[in-house]
Amino acid sequence: MARDRKGSLVAPVLCCCLWVGSAWLLGCAEPESSVVAVVGARTISAPEMVAFIQGLPEDARHKGEGEARIHLQTLVDMELLLMEARARRFDASPAFLSRMTKARHSKLISMFAERTIEVVVSDSDVTAHIAANHLDRTVRVADIMIPDLTTAQMVLREIHSGADFAQVARKWSANRQTAPQGGDIGRYVSRYDLIPILSEKLAQLPVGSVSEPIRIGQGYSVFKVLSETDFELKLEQRRKVAEELHASRYQAARAELVGELKLKYDLQPDTDGLAIFYDALQRGESAAPEDPLATVIFRFDDGVILGSDAIDAFQTIKGDPLSMAGDVGQLQILLERHVVPNAMMLEAAKRAGIAEEPETADWLTEQARQLLIMGLRASVLQETAPLSDADVQQYYEDNKGRFLHPEQTKVQEVLTETLSEAQRLRQMIEAEGADLGDLARQHSIRSLDIRDNDGRFHLHRHEAAEFGGFVEHAADAEIGKLMGPVQVHEGYSVFRVLSRNRKQETFEEAKWRAKSILRRRTQQKIFDKFMQEVRERYESQ
Repeated sequence: MARDRKGSLVAPVLCCCLWVGSAWLLGCAEPESSVVAVVGARTISAPEMVAFIQGLPEDARHKGEGEARIHLQTLVDMELLLMEARARRFDASPAFLSRMTKARHSKLISMFAERTIEVVVSDSDVTAHIAANHLDRTVRVADIMIPDLTTAQMVLREIHSGADFAQVARKWSANRQTAPQGGDIGRYVSRYDLIPILSEKLAQLPVGSVSEPIRIGQGYSVFKVLSETDFELKLEQRRKVAEELHASRYQAARAELVGELKLKYDLQPDTDGLAIFYDALQRGESAAPEDPLATVIFRFDDGVILGSDAIDAFQTIKGDPLSMAGDVGQLQILLERHVVPNAMMLEAAKRAGIAEEPETADWLTEQARQLLIMGLRASVLQETAPLSDADVQQYYEDNKGRFLHPEQTKVQEVLTETLSEAQRLRQMIEAEGADLGDLARQHSIRSLDIRDNDGRFHLHRHEAAEFGGFVEHAADAEIGKLMGPVQVHEGYSVFRVLSRNRKQETFEEAKWRAKSILRRRTQQKIFDKFMQEVRERYESQ
C-alpha cells in the first residue's frame, strides 16, 4: 500500500496510467482495462478517472504526473466515505430513502418531459413578440406624487374634469424634483428601466392617457404618458425575451400534455378522500381521525394519488397554499394545478419504460452516492460548536484585507438627450472653460435621485444594468480626463472620473460574511480530521 506526500492512503496498481496534460502514458495495460486504484471491492479505472477530471471546472484540473494523485485521492476518499456511510446504515435511513424516492420521481418526470415536450422559439418569433407587446417602446411620462389614496382620487377627478395635468402636478405633487416641470421626469424610459408594477401599468398606456393611482411605497402616484419612441433591444434584453417566450410556450405545451394524460388515464377526484384530506388540513394532522398521508385523493386506471404526494409537492412552494383553501373545491383546484401534472407525467414515464433504462439506473446510482456522502458530512458537522462573537471579531481583525467594499468610482457628468447637445457642451468645457458642474445643473437629464446638483455620483461595477452602459465607460476612463460624448441607454454622456477607491467594511458590515467564512474553515478542519480517521480505519482495504 502506497502513501502520498500528505500521508493519506491510495492503492494504485503499479502499472496504472499517469495523467500528463490530456494524454495517458500507458504502463502495462490499455486505458480501457487499466485500474488505477482498488478500495475494498471497488476498482477505479483509468477511463473513470479521465471522466472525473474532465467533469471538473478547467481551473480545478491539476495536470502533470504528480498532480494526478490529487484527483486519484479524491476518488479514493469518496469510496471510503461511502463505505463509512453504509457501515453507519445511512442507506437504510428513512431520510435517505425519502430523498432517493423524490430524486427518482424528479428524474423520471424531467426525462419524460424532455422527450415529449418540444418548444422552438426562433429569432423571428422573438421579434414578433417584441412588436406585439410593445417591448421596444420607450415613454416619457409625468407624475403626480400624492401621500394618500383619497387625495390621489380627488386629483384624478380634477384631471378628468379638464384640468391641465402639468398645472395639477405643480399644485399637488409631493415630488419636488418633477413638480416644477409639471411632473415631467425629463427622459424616456422603457419597461426595463421601471419597477415591475410600473412596467406593467405604463409600458402600454397610450400617449396622452392618465393612469389610475398606483401604490408606490407608502404613497400613490398618477402618471401621464407625454410621448413615445422606439428603441432597439440589446442582445441581453432580446435573450431575456426569448427565455420568457420559451417558458410561456413550454408551460402551455406542458398543460396540454397533462390534459391529454388525464383523459388517457381517466383521472378522477376521489370525493370522499378529498373531504377527509381537507378535514385533516383543517384539524391538523395529529388530530385527524384518519391518516391524511395515506388518503387517496385522486384515482386513475391502475393508480392513485395520495395525500402524501400532495404534501411532498407543496413542500417546494413558498408559503402554505394548502392551508389557504377555503373549501374542498378550492383544495381540488390547488391539487389539480400543483400535484396532478407531475403525477400524470410520472405515470407516463413509468409506462414508457424510462425507469428501467440504463441511463436512469446510472444516474440514480450516482445520486445515491452523492446523497450518502452529503448525509455523512452533515452528520459529522452537526455537532460543530457555534462560533462566538469574539471569535468572529478576532477573525475580522486578523483579516481586514478580505473585507473591503467593491471598488467605488466617483464621477461628474452631464447627460443629454442628443449627441449634438453633448458635443456642444463638451466644446464649451474645452474651448470656453465652462464648468462641468454648472452645465450639469443646467442641462443634465440624469435623475436627481442619483446625482447631486453638480452632476456628481458614485457607481460600482455590479450596477452595470442600472446605468445602461455607463459603468463600462467609467471603469475604463482615466481619472481626471474629460470623456465623451459616449452613448448610454438614457442618452449621451460627457463625464470625468474624479476618483476610485475601496473602503474598509466596518465589523458590523462584515460580520455576517466573516462568520460564514470562519464557519466554513472550522467545519473544513473538523471534516479533514474525520477524513484522516476514516482513511486509517479502512487502511487494510
